[in-house]
Amino acid sequence: MMLFRSCFMMCAVLFSFSVASVYAADSAKSAAKTDDAGMQLQLIRNATLKIQYGDTVFLLDPMLAAQGTYPGFAGTHRSELRNPLVELPMPVEDVVAGVDAFIPDVVVLNAGAAEVNGFENDPIIMGREDTLRAYQYAPQARIVAVHMDAINHMTLSRAELAAYIAEQDIEDRVLIPADGETLNF
Repeated sequence: MMLFRSCFMMCAVLFSFSVASVYAADSAKSAAKTDDAGMQLQLIRNATLKIQYGDTVFLLDPMLAAQGTYPGFAGTHRSELRNPLVELPMPVEDVVAGVDAFIPDVVVLNAGAAEVNGFENDPIIMGREDTLRAYQYAPQARIVAVHMDAINHMTLSRAELAAYIAEQDIEDRVLIPADGETLNF
């Protein structure tokens, strides 16, 4: 059970950062100022971070919904509670202050459709259809699909996703790198 929890936590952390939309803005427009080290990190709420690094501001994993907007995650601890559990500590306008580009160039998806016993056919990470949705919702972005073939709970292989991508005719912007492969953008 401890190994499962560690793996699940690692997947959750990777998911948060992998599918995070990164937004950049000119620092002159940003309300936040960096210190002498050149970087400032502000926790907004949960995994939503605003980072200023040099002249660039990044908004990672932006969950800007009001308290209680979404149902709890079924089958989890306190699933009867609605998410997010708390309000934003500041108005949304302050969160996005200085952020003028809301269009990611590259979206990395954990796309292996991992499943946990008891939740079959209800993946805990993204899969085929999610890859298509990301392609449709971010028409200017390249989609990089990862997190397949190497962990036991994956239900979607690279080959299966590649076949789906071909069926959907979306190969022009969806990349499925091999282990060890480097992509340059």
